[in-house]
Amino acid sequence: MTCVRIPDENEIALATGFPSRMARLRHLVAIGAETRWGKPIPAATAQRLEEELSFIEHVSASDPRLDFASYFLIIRDCVKDVREKGAFAGPWRGAASGSAVAYALGITTVDPVKHGLFFERFLGQSRIALPPVWLDFDAEGHETAVRHIADRYRECGLETPSRIIFEFHALKPLSVQRKCLRLVAERSGIDIDLERIPDSDQATMSVFADADTRDIFQFGSPEAMRWLRQIRPSCLADITAIGTLFYSPGLAMLFSDIVSRKNGEGPVECGHPLMESVLNETYGAVIYQEQIMSLAQRLAGFTRGESDALRYAMGKKMFDDTEQLKAKFIAGCLANPAFRVGEWRGESAAKSLCEKIWADWWSVASIAFNKSHAVAYTRLAWQSAYLKAHHPREYAEAFDFCYNVGEIQEHDEGNRKQHKQLQEQLS
Repeated sequence: MTCVRIPDENEIALATGFPSRMARLRHLVAIGAETRWGKPIPAATAQRLEEELSFIEHVSASDPRLDFASYFLIIRDCVKDVREKGAFAGPWRGAASGSAVAYALGITTVDPVKHGLFFERFLGQSRIALPPVWLDFDAEGHETAVRHIADRYRECGLETPSRIIFEFHALKPLSVQRKCLRLVAERSGIDIDLERIPDSDQATMSVFADADTRDIFQFGSPEAMRWLRQIRPSCLADITAIGTLFYSPGLAMLFSDIVSRKNGEGPVECGHPLMESVLNETYGAVIYQEQIMSLAQRLAGFTRGESDALRYAMGKKMFDDTEQLKAKFIAGCLANPAFRVGEWRGESAAKSLCEKIWADWWSVASIAFNKSHAVAYTRLAWQSAYLKAHHPREYAEAFDFCYNVGEIQEHDEGNRKQHKQLQEQLS
């Protein structure tokens, strides 16, 4: 765990040769976006990036205590440095995967546009603060990252790292992946880029559909395997939903309904045609905070910032705020021609549906899960399952080493050190 003081604009400019930290950030995002999304960058994605960058630029210029431009640059440089030094990094925990800028910079590994994630869930008008960086590394990478960050900023004459900014964790499944990749490269000469494996690989899907996950991150418990057998996932969204429901006790009650709908034993009812594209992936159930945000935009014309304010107020049961937002939501729905179709043409029926939707959201908002985090960690599980499906021997050896042999060696080494210290004291 380590963090740093944010350098001021002059430090950033002098160190990089750019006129300002914002100029450098825009330059790096432009390069990274072409790598991530291809050239030309899709129009919707380019607009999304510009909106994020504009917010970062506005806040950075208006309040030096919230220098988001330097914040993104420092994180990008540090992650890039430690990866080049051999650290094996996993996904960024929490809401950061909702940032297209972070994805373009190579900080996060999940495409937020593809997965319907929102920048405002990470940073926005209702979340104007420097969020902590929670990064996962393998055991070797964790030590490398902490040492490198401390050394780098000590050499720059900056303050000694402490707890506002970086928090690194050693995650054993990443050690398994790294060990497996090394074994595959040594034996087969194949270098696998886990960021480029397909989301629709059938061999990998079979690992989850057959509940052969005793050695897969987040899905290794007997109970998780039982849930997989019941739902038999057929896409990555199914796996993400299972992990979300399993690790969110408040949402577990929805599992049986989702299973029956997935298996064709009950209808998938989304409530309105405008809601189908958002709720089909969870078979009509609202389980993610981002679903509430997306639906508020589609149904009532909320901005992304307004939809995050709605999500936050509902989740915290802020009655005064939600009453105002409810009035805005109903008015927006009633004024939306795409909402007033079919049986909801009349104002009475349309308003009745608005009330029902609002009541459904109110009941689940406080327990709905952060989809950005769910997607990122499902991606980590998917990568492990891919290695197991395509390189079972190497994966089994890597898992056994990291969870059995490696632990025994560490334990023995610890005993040896204690024994040596004791002998020194006695002598």
